[in-house]
Amino acid sequence: MIVWKGKGVLAPIVALLVGALFEYMGTAIFAERQIWMTGIGLIIAGILIWYMGRAFNANSEQVLIDETGREIKLGVQNTLFFIRMEYWGPVVLLLGLWYIVSSIFSL
Repeated sequence: MIVWKGKGVLAPIVALLVGALFEYMGTAIFAERQIWMTGIGLIIAGILIWYMGRAFNANSEQVLIDETGREIKLGVQNTLFFIRMEYWGPVVLLLGLWYIVSSIFSL
């Protein structure tokens, strides 16, 4: 079961789409499956997820001040499994680096 708030579900969607696109491009260019191309796609996806999460979460929180002077925060953070979307960017980026390193050592 996937748990998300706001636009947090876009993190795995972006990672899967960009990773699959680069894997397809690697297969089309080199005529066989290239894991390192998937890794490059995941690195790019991680960078995209980081910036998307930062942009989405920057505008998601509103602060209201009630008549007693207390601050009340309203808004929805964009999360996936209770982790903010921008923090999934480095996770996907490290996964892409792991793909590249594993493809180098499997030769």
